[in-house]
Amino acid sequence: MKQRNLRYIGIALIIGGIMLFFDGLGSLILPANYHDFWFDLERVFRTIGSLLLIILGAYFVKETT
Repeated sequence: MKQRNLRYIGIALIIGGIMLFFDGLGSLILPANYHDFWFDLERVFRTIGSLLLIILGAYFVKETT
């Protein structure tokens, strides 16, 4: 894969991860959105997964520079 394409993929992962992070964090913080344990656990995993996407994107960008 070309380095330029990998850099664009990394940037897309970072932007998507940031958007997903704020979505998951907002879902956890809003007081009107409390549900059962499993639904809240999904929100926690969504937030953690978004951090992993940001880290993966940062790795791709770092490797292409």
